[in-house]
Amino acid sequence: RLKESSYYTHLRHLHPKYAVLLSTIHMMTQGVSGGDILRMANNIIKLRQMTVLLQQMNALHHIPAGMEKIQVLTLSMDDFIVHPEENAK
Repeated sequence: RLKESSYYTHLRHLHPKYAVLLSTIHMMTQGVSGGDILRMANNIIKLRQMTVLLQQMNALHHIPAGMEKIQVLTLSMDDFIVHPEENAK
C-alpha cells in the first residue's frame, strides 16, 4: 500500500523523529533542487579561505589590481525572488 504512496505519505507514517531526520537528509542530498544546505556551508568555507588568502597576499604586497578586498552580499530568498508565490508553481 505504501509502495505507491507519495513521499509526504511515507513521512506521515514514520515516527516524528525519523520523519524529520529523513526529510533533512532528503533536503541535503536531493539532486538539482536540493543540497542547498551543503552548498551554503561550502560557500562559507571557501569565502573564509579567500579572505585569508587576500590577507596573506596583502601582507606580502602581492595583490593584483582590483583584488584588494572581497565583498560578500547576502540576500534573503524573499529579496532575491520578487514574486515567490509565482515561482512556487
